[in-house]
Amino acid sequence: MRKFWIVGVMLLISIACNKDRYNPIPNISFYGTINLELPQYNYTSFVVKYAGNVKLGHNGVVVLKLSNSNYDISAFDLMCPHEHDVPGYFYTELETNGDVEVTCPHCGSVFSLASGNPIEGPAQYGLRQYQTNLNGNYLTISN
Repeated sequence: MRKFWIVGVMLLISIACNKDRYNPIPNISFYGTINLELPQYNYTSFVVKYAGNVKLGHNGVVVLKLSNSNYDISAFDLMCPHEHDVPGYFYTELETNGDVEVTCPHCGSVFSLASGNPIEGPAQYGLRQYQTNLNGNYLTISN
């Protein structure tokens, strides 16, 4: 019985140590708020690099706003999960405000902003998603 207990604990530890296994983008902490009434945020999707003096994500986040509801707003890191370990990093790009996909110009991976999942290219992992909270016209993005 003790042998099964030890094996079980070791299994749990190995799983806990690999919590970012399904998202290779390094985890960072931040907390920023933007005013959605500003004209640069009056699109279905847009990129935000800073909220005041707070850097969002690794080099900005892309926001998909389907409606002014907490349930219809998503924010994803711009770092490409396929190119995350290349020196200098590579970031996905939003072609035009309002697009529903971002593309990595280096590897060619295309990601859906509805889920963050890759839909084309060599990337096997999705974009890192961040928490969003809408309070009136103010959107808070955090990790």
